[in-house]
Amino acid sequence: MALAKTTKRYLKHTFTEPEMLSFRDTLASTICELSQLEDEKKTVTSQYAAKINEKKATSNMAAQNIRNGYEFRDIECDILYDLKRRMKTIARKDNGEFVEDLPMTADELQCSLPGFEFDETEEQDQPPEEPQIDEDDFVGQMRNAENADAGRDIYKRIETRIHDLQVEAGCAPMVGQVEVNFYRGIEVLTKRELGKLVKDASKANPAIGQKLSIIIDQLPAISEIFDQLLLDERKELHVPSPDELIHGSDEETDPDPDESDPGDELDENPSF
Repeated sequence: MALAKTTKRYLKHTFTEPEMLSFRDTLASTICELSQLEDEKKTVTSQYAAKINEKKATSNMAAQNIRNGYEFRDIECDILYDLKRRMKTIARKDNGEFVEDLPMTADELQCSLPGFEFDETEEQDQPPEEPQIDEDDFVGQMRNAENADAGRDIYKRIETRIHDLQVEAGCAPMVGQVEVNFYRGIEVLTKRELGKLVKDASKANPAIGQKLSIIIDQLPAISEIFDQLLLDERKELHVPSPDELIHGSDEETDPDPDESDPGDELDENPSF
């Protein structure tokens, strides 16, 4: 009798039809499950991305508030009317801090304000007030300057004003007393530096940046008016201009008509 044993070999197996059907079902169901998992992953990822972006925005805002030490908010303010001056004052209601002075509008002057009675007769009897020049209207101030010295004082006020606004905005001052022993005049700044000055302040404080932009825009007109004041000053002091110092005066000195060259006198007894 022959002995029989069993063993296993790694051999080729051709799938039967039932096995093929089973593989097809597995493939279809697996593809559906995989697609569902990918959709769930995208949903969860987007949710976490939104949460991460929200936290980043919150941290950035907190860091900016720490760096600046302030933020802009809608603050309730009181309006105080001065009918004699025809002006109204805006003041913060939370701490009473002054905001700005504005001229009253025509409607405000005509309407009946509570607690006030406007006596037009009394107002007409008083002499009209001189028009006030705005603090930052340096063109108007320069036009009213009586001489070049007054113009130089206005330039000093301009430099001090720009310096103070830069400091208020938290920027390093580029004009005025920039260091303990160093004063920098506005005339040495280039157009590019002036533009950077306004741009940096606008980033830190848009309101201050607007004020600086108004001042910088006035500089060409201010310079033109001041140049005329300098010209008038030279005329009064009889100071020659740089061109006259280099080339000399164009005026020619006329010879004295009474003094004639002896050689030009006619000989009464000419000899031939």
